[in-house]
Amino acid sequence: MTIRTTTIGSLPHKDPKKATETVLRVTPDFPAWAQLPQRGFKENMYVQYSEGFPGVVLDEQNQKIHIDCDKAFSEFEFFYQQFIDNNIDHFSISGEYSSGFYEMKKNVPYFKCQTTGPITFGLGVKDEKGQSIFYNEQLRDVVVKHVAMKSVWQLKQLKFSENRIPIVFLDEPYMASYGSAFTAITKDDVLNAVKETVSTIKQFVPGTLIGIHCCANTDWSVLLNAGIDILSFDAYEFFDNLVLYSPHLSDFVNNGKFLAWGIVPTSEEAIKKETAETLTEKLKKSIRVLVNKGLDKEKILKQLMVTPACGLGSRTVETSERALQLVSSIGNILSS
Repeated sequence: MTIRTTTIGSLPHKDPKKATETVLRVTPDFPAWAQLPQRGFKENMYVQYSEGFPGVVLDEQNQKIHIDCDKAFSEFEFFYQQFIDNNIDHFSISGEYSSGFYEMKKNVPYFKCQTTGPITFGLGVKDEKGQSIFYNEQLRDVVVKHVAMKSVWQLKQLKFSENRIPIVFLDEPYMASYGSAFTAITKDDVLNAVKETVSTIKQFVPGTLIGIHCCANTDWSVLLNAGIDILSFDAYEFFDNLVLYSPHLSDFVNNGKFLAWGIVPTSEEAIKKETAETLTEKLKKSIRVLVNKGLDKEKILKQLMVTPACGLGSRTVETSERALQLVSSIGNILSS
């Protein structure tokens, strides 16, 4: 049985070389490049993917980002021309914004990529009036294409083989607020944005496995029906909510798609008290719950990934490295 271990992305390190060495040591089968938000404002999860977005304004002194709508509208024609011309290099991410990507590329020819997803980027980034740009239909379309092409650019930098296929996660923490009074987006808004992002990536890089990561509760049926290949979730805190969607999970797994179990917690207290053995047992117990709901055990195990529950960028280096070591140890236990 092959157990795939990887990470969500963010780590608290400030040195990309040390962060990369850690990732390669603990998740060598499919490492993820390290996002390092504590290294500087430009590695913030929104700013990191903002290069080239029409109308983007960065205020590094106050660590703020917004979109100037007038400026954006004046740059639409150029943006769309780059997209139509398949100018992938226009959507590059420079080393100033992604030191971990370039450091990882020095060491291995392939690795897991990740991009802030269209829902989270669109709701998290606001215009000059403080309104989320996702609510502007013109800007929303740009968001979808921009996020897709940022993912494509990453994947096009790498070299994959038959046993090392392209993987990219769209990180969607904002999906936790979907359906609340604070987020006025519809099911169709989410599905259309995610489906177009997924289809665009696959058009440019056929065979890519595309995952979505959400680290809290959400309406999982929406994401499970959005054309993704991997569902990444917090299995430590929020598994009970996911079980409510077992019919959708069954269809997802039966179609050969993967569940990325974030079984390793990311809170300081939980990381200290748990061991690889306790977390492995917790994972096995959760799998038994799904089997009792009618899911196929063999398929679950075959299509299983082990990850931290979320990014570790806000934790200490010591805590994050312990969490990553737990991921590695769980993978070894399950593979034995």
